[in-house]
Amino acid sequence: NRATNLYNTGLMSNYLGKIAEADRNGKEALSIFRNLNNKERIANCLILLGANLSYNQSVSDEILEYYNEALQINSELNLKNEIALVMYNISFVQSRKGDQEAALKSKLEALNIFKELGNTHQIILTLASLGVSEFRKDNFEIARTYSEESLALSHQLGDKNLISINLTNLGCIYSGLKNFEKALNLLNESIIIYKECGYKINIIPALYYLGDVVTNLGDNEKAIKHYKESIQTGSDLGIDFFLNLNFYGLGISYFNINDLENSVKYFSFMEMFDEKYNGSTGKLKMENALTYLKKLREILGNSTFEKYKKEILHLNKDDMISFALDRRS
Repeated sequence: NRATNLYNTGLMSNYLGKIAEADRNGKEALSIFRNLNNKERIANCLILLGANLSYNQSVSDEILEYYNEALQINSELNLKNEIALVMYNISFVQSRKGDQEAALKSKLEALNIFKELGNTHQIILTLASLGVSEFRKDNFEIARTYSEESLALSHQLGDKNLISINLTNLGCIYSGLKNFEKALNLLNESIIIYKECGYKINIIPALYYLGDVVTNLGDNEKAIKHYKESIQTGSDLGIDFFLNLNFYGLGISYFNINDLENSVKYFSFMEMFDEKYNGSTGKLKMENALTYLKKLREILGNSTFEKYKKEILHLNKDDMISFALDRRS
């Protein structure tokens, strides 16, 4: 009973973005369930622990260890819903590692099982995830179809968290369609719900995308505030979720206001982060960042450009966050 309470508390903590608490409770529950040899509950805890780690872009292999063990257990027990849940979660790691086809296959297989079992909550999340996948491939109309279906089901359930996730996703999609005013309204609506309901973790991507939208609308100063608030929220929660994308946004915004020193430093942070954590930024954005760095070198000249880079090359991830949040010593 204690282990079950720990697991349930960990699950709720994960939902609310209290990742350290979710991790602590999940690990304690896992230890108890291993001693009891309760395989079904062991697998549940492994999925929770993998999901906790997934909010840190700098972790991949350890997540897969949790998920692969859970998948093996659930397959042995023939627990179809749990098998689909692991496949759904594994798709995010596959996507992070750059294997988009494998990620898509995992999501579609999971969706079929969830539909067969009538698991509406997971159907909603999987449809939302498929929308994000298509958005990243610039298939905006397909992405909108998935996201609108997911949003309609979210309203049927009356789940504000799921509603706000889909509002964020649709905001991104409308930004991709160059309808920035609609994107702005959707993202602001999602952030209001997140803040009202305490879903802090979801504020992080919403603020990043809000920064991207207002950059496109020409307000780079406001964009910088949104990117930094996104970084601050992640720092408060102890995770690096969307950190490198916020560095990317800051690099562009500082370039646009002709603060070339900060532009060099944020694009360099992004490059350093990407190299250390195996391409977590995404190929297209990394290529774009390198193009900006090349342009900055041409504008500033080698000497000044290298001086700016040298000033930050020794910084680790926490130092980069402190730099962004003006916590430099």
